[in-house]
Amino acid sequence: MTLVKKTFLVFSLSFLVQILLVGSLVSLGFQHSMGQWERIRQEESANLVREALEVSADDPVFIDAPWPIMIFDEHQELIGSSQNSRIMPMGRMGGRNPFGAKVAVYEGESLIGYYSVNIDEFKDDIANEALFASMLRISFVAFAVSLLISLLAAYLFSRSISGPADILSTHLRAMSDGNLDEEVTITGDAELVGIGSSVETLRKRMVHEQGLRAQWGQDIAHDLRTPVASVKSQVEGMEDGVLKPTPERFQMMMKELERMESLIGDLETLMKLESPEIFVDRQELVSEALLADLRDMFSSLLESRSMRFVTESSLKSFSGDEALITRALGNLVMNAILYGDPSGTITVIFDQEGDEIALRVNNTGHPIPSEERDRIFERLYRGEFARNTPGTGLGLTIVTQIASLHGGRVHLTSTASEGTTFSILLPATDR
Repeated sequence: MTLVKKTFLVFSLSFLVQILLVGSLVSLGFQHSMGQWERIRQEESANLVREALEVSADDPVFIDAPWPIMIFDEHQELIGSSQNSRIMPMGRMGGRNPFGAKVAVYEGESLIGYYSVNIDEFKDDIANEALFASMLRISFVAFAVSLLISLLAAYLFSRSISGPADILSTHLRAMSDGNLDEEVTITGDAELVGIGSSVETLRKRMVHEQGLRAQWGQDIAHDLRTPVASVKSQVEGMEDGVLKPTPERFQMMMKELERMESLIGDLETLMKLESPEIFVDRQELVSEALLADLRDMFSSLLESRSMRFVTESSLKSFSGDEALITRALGNLVMNAILYGDPSGTITVIFDQEGDEIALRVNNTGHPIPSEERDRIFERLYRGEFARNTPGTGLGLTIVTQIASLHGGRVHLTSTASEGTTFSILLPATDR
């Protein structure tokens, strides 16, 4: 069932319930009014009987009453009537009473007389009948007008919702078919505008991810094609006898294969980190032990480049996944070794700033060019200084994903005076 039909149905049912409720209340009020009318008529008729009995006359007297009435004494003899010109003794009427049944009137416990009216019910009165008919006509017109207004309001209300909803449905259907070119713009109620804004944000993100996937596929193909082409040309050259199978040549081929292996390994790691099934095993990590592990991990490489490794920590411990945090810090330290000054200093600092835990890795050396800082975290991106060094271009992407899994972020500062510092900033609320 469409939204328009549902809205029509709801409005119609609501209208019918309201009409039934109002009709019931009006009916109860009308019944109450008729009961009051009957009670007042009886009281006034009884008073007319008392007044007529106080008048001494041989013939029936004229009674000024708002309705046709005949009054009798306690012996049921006619003593008054509201129709003076037509009064005649009961004997002349052949004993007949053209009015209704006689109603006895008592004074205390004593019978004092009777009265009889020719209007038995409220609607028997001509004026009351006209009033009743007029009320029915007005009620019918009011019902028809109210129904028309309700249906019109239901239509306009449903269109104000279904219109933007149809637009959203069209855009979502187009997005599901792969068409992401058309911008989503919704006007109307705040809730629908909010949904439209979320859909537009989703569309932009999908466009961005689509571009990244396309670029990533091209970059991966390029990064894999280069070592594969190199190894292939070397093997073909040796097969044709053009190149000699020397140990140096095999060593060069091995480096290309290791580069491919490293790229495939980083891709596999990144895929696992971006999987919805990834589990972050949070533990209390001891800062001193983690820093000692980092020193041991890179001791031989640091020694080969004559680099100093300095650690500082104002934290005794913090919460995180040991394997993931070690991998992220390891990537940052490796970058610091590769791109820092030989014989320079690498400093790893753990501290807390406000409500964030900061894990910083600083290296001395040339700063990262400002035009590369916005792109340095992109997948497979390698800056000008990184092109001639080992690496896959995925290290910082992995670091960013690990920080995101911990609810954190990565921050970069790079100046000539203070060197380059990568900071993994994690929320301290889990401590």
